[in-house]
Amino acid sequence: MPKWRNQINIKQYLTNKETNDAVHEVAKNVLPELKYILRKEERRIEKGNNNALDEFFLDDFKIVVENFEWIKQSIEDGEESTEFDFDSWADALNEYLNCLYDIGDAVTILGDLRCNNEKFLWLS
Repeated sequence: MPKWRNQINIKQYLTNKETNDAVHEVAKNVLPELKYILRKEERRIEKGNNNALDEFFLDDFKIVVENFEWIKQSIEDGEESTEFDFDSWADALNEYLNCLYDIGDAVTILGDLRCNNEKFLWLS
């Protein structure tokens, strides 16, 4: 079983509703946790920590964080999702959640024969 470098309790915010308000709530509640992880990992790189992530990997994570921010801000600004090739803001959220799951499942530290690999982000 892998070890997890970070964890976010995201499922508590997910509902079966696909309204703009429901999507906004998810983005609004998840963003502080995502930004905290991003800042923590950026500081590890700045300090030259041996456990720091690859900068390119962290750039990919930063793009996903920015996409969550974009969804939140776009809903607040009353923008239409169809202007950005999404049928709804729920579709946009689902796309970026999939990206987050993919990044979260990435191996950050390879284990040896005695211990398992460390993965980036557990979404519970």
